[in-house]
Amino acid sequence: MFMLPLALHAQLLWEISGKGLTQSSYLFGTEDNVPVTFLDSVPGLFRCYNDCKAVVGEVVVDEAETIARMTNAAHMQQSIRSILTESEFQLVDSALREEMDLPLSNVAMMRPVMIRNMYEMTLMERLFPKMKEGGGMDSFFQRLARRQHIPVIGLEEIDDQIELMFNTIGIERQSKMLVGAVMASKGKKEELQRRGAMYRAGDLEGLYQETMNDTSEYAMTEGELFLMYGSRNGDWIERIVELIGEKPCFIAVGALHLPGDDGLIKLLEEKGYRVRAVK
Repeated sequence: MFMLPLALHAQLLWEISGKGLTQSSYLFGTEDNVPVTFLDSVPGLFRCYNDCKAVVGEVVVDEAETIARMTNAAHMQQSIRSILTESEFQLVDSALREEMDLPLSNVAMMRPVMIRNMYEMTLMERLFPKMKEGGGMDSFFQRLARRQHIPVIGLEEIDDQIELMFNTIGIERQSKMLVGAVMASKGKKEELQRRGAMYRAGDLEGLYQETMNDTSEYAMTEGELFLMYGSRNGDWIERIVELIGEKPCFIAVGALHLPGDDGLIKLLEEKGYRVRAVK
């Protein structure tokens, strides 16, 4: 059991002020591996949310459309059987049958990264049954905003995420990462518990360092991590500056987009804003 001081939760929530802003905006780091019910324990979160006139996310989430477009984009021209060795194919096939009652041959024309995401999501839901309750944090804030008739704005389009997810990493590399995910599944519960505890503690730096310094064979490379976080942050920052200049915004993006030299906190400070943890 992980026991963590509640005071540290505030490190997930940051106030953006200064540089002529008439009203503060807020930046919150989300984590889909932690139940939405955790949000009730973050001091000041909903007060800050209620002070804002728009909700900003990585992308505007339309769950039905997003799933349909991702599924369509996930198809490839070759079978994964032609990429994996026979032993790798059997390993992944066995894992999918055990966790999802799904033979690998049924999804053999689907990009490996999509198969990996499906497998890891199913594994996570089995290990932590309450995780699915309330959906993900990003979609939670957007659903809440829509019910309150508050504008929801995306920092990028779904096509950008499709390109990032499916096309920036080659099929063979995706296949090796799928095999790696299956091989690492036995330690997945401990990994999720550890990372979940760090998130609940507001330890953004710890999460960032663990991700960036992961040297396991199937972890993302430095270049892949930059494409996932640093490059996107650089693309987002001008849009964020524009939006917070127009109205107070509640910006909810993945927690790993906040820390680091190319993280949103540092980029906002370099733009002349004051960014401080909400206490």
